[in-house]
Amino acid sequence: MPPGQINQSRGRARYLMFHQTAHGQPSPWVPDFNSVGIAPSATAELLRDLDGLEPLSGKAPPDGVDWAPFEALGVTHITVHHLRLGGERAEIAVASLAAQGWTPIYSATDVSVYARP
Repeated sequence: MPPGQINQSRGRARYLMFHQTAHGQPSPWVPDFNSVGIAPSATAELLRDLDGLEPLSGKAPPDGVDWAPFEALGVTHITVHHLRLGGERAEIAVASLAAQGWTPIYSATDVSVYARP
């Protein structure tokens, strides 16, 4: 990002880092000076598939999300940050999780947590 350009992802980077340190679990997100990136790995493409859910990505929201590859990797919980994603993108995430059998175990205005039964 060129000097002087406003970095709209700075708040997201701070938010992700705060929660990662709070729960102490590994994170696939790699902070850099200007934004949050994805650590190079065999599963990085799965994370890129979620880009349409990120309002700052510049991509159109997806019609849905296939969560099966994440489940195959051993992901057992998914947190949807409603206020960060915005109404339409959050609803896409929630609807696709519910349609694929994920169960809501916590729900609030700002976040929902889904688990695989």
